[in-house]
Amino acid sequence: MRIKIDEYLAEIEAQERAMEQKAIKHSRSRAFSTKMPKSFFEHPIYSELKEMILCRETGKLCPRRWEELKIDFNDKNVRYASLCGKSITKVSNTHNLNCAETTCIAVPIDSTLFREIDSRYAEEIFLYIFIQLMRRKMQSTGYREEDDFLSCDLASIAVIATEFIELHVEKVDIWEREFSKYSINFKRMYDTLK
Repeated sequence: MRIKIDEYLAEIEAQERAMEQKAIKHSRSRAFSTKMPKSFFEHPIYSELKEMILCRETGKLCPRRWEELKIDFNDKNVRYASLCGKSITKVSNTHNLNCAETTCIAVPIDSTLFREIDSRYAEEIFLYIFIQLMRRKMQSTGYREEDDFLSCDLASIAVIATEFIELHVEKVDIWEREFSKYSINFKRMYDTLK
């Protein structure tokens, strides 16, 4: 049986082209999609603080998580935050911090750099964890992506979140028990925002 080389090569080329198109489509959907997966807020990382995203110019934390930011395929340590329109570099020590070209940084909480700055941002970190937990609670009561917080000011976001709590007083007891696992209590929250 004779194999027709041209047809064979054409078939292989077509298969490779199809695989390449599939890979491009897959990478685009991960990097540029604005849709959140249905289970996005249920992922355990949503209730944990793994990195602190900090703007060095303003000294404020960003209410987003590293996993939510758009990927930069040229540098695995850089991502883009559409909320504030800035690039963010992940740094874990003072040397990387000094080399970072961006004003916004993501500091892993298990890094030596985080231990150096932790005490200065204790209140902001408290608000950050509260906000991440509230985004999850808001989703469970009919949250839509367009209802998400569109500000970088943690205090004003926390005020909106506490107003949301007041609208759902029947669930507050359940939420309080869950929030206590993360050292968040609503009384402290209200006192902080006054």
